[in-house]
Amino acid sequence: MQTSQSVYYSTINHLELEQVCDDKLLTYNIFPELSPKTFIVNDFYELHRIIHYLKSDKIVLKPRFGSNGKGIVIMDKKHLRNGIKKDTIVQEFIDSSKGILNIQKTHDLRIIVVDGKINHAYIRTPKNKSLLCNAYLGAEKTFIKNDEIPSSILARVKKIDSHFKYYGPRIYSADFAMDENNKPWLIELNSKPGMIWYDKAPHLRIKYFNKLYQTFKKLV
Repeated sequence: MQTSQSVYYSTINHLELEQVCDDKLLTYNIFPELSPKTFIVNDFYELHRIIHYLKSDKIVLKPRFGSNGKGIVIMDKKHLRNGIKKDTIVQEFIDSSKGILNIQKTHDLRIIVVDGKINHAYIRTPKNKSLLCNAYLGAEKTFIKNDEIPSSILARVKKIDSHFKYYGPRIYSADFAMDENNKPWLIELNSKPGMIWYDKAPHLRIKYFNKLYQTFKKLV
């Protein structure tokens, strides 16, 4: 059953944008130069065959379709085990512990784009020793000013939106991790970014809602 938030986003977004954001393999195929090396596997044997192409000591396993961090596992290669499900995405792990704004622990940066413009952005920091930067899993949001977004990430957002601009009015988020060489990587796109956990930045929530309303009016 769709939530009211899902219905709202789906009313605005073009169906093809929804498909690109929901399908992690499709995201990679469209933006391979922006994304960590990615494969799709259906069982342990396929995983074993491609594992040497991934240079990181850790790998990321996630469902091809889905959101909110559900089903994502980050593990050392040496701990690979049977039980891989069909349509499992396998990616190189990006160590972001020395990345954006000199934050010295694992984190990523979520950019919220509304109608081709960056509305706001926030850093997501996992709780405890987790490596999963998802607010639904307890990660903390730290809101930053738009002029604090690294220029290298701004360039990537511009490239992503140049693909999406043909879809008309649009709302989506792009998550980035910065590696130890200060190179940003597109981790995931989301056509239904969450509207909750804005307690520390109520003014941004209002700004966000106002822009969503203006975008929605274009379709009426």
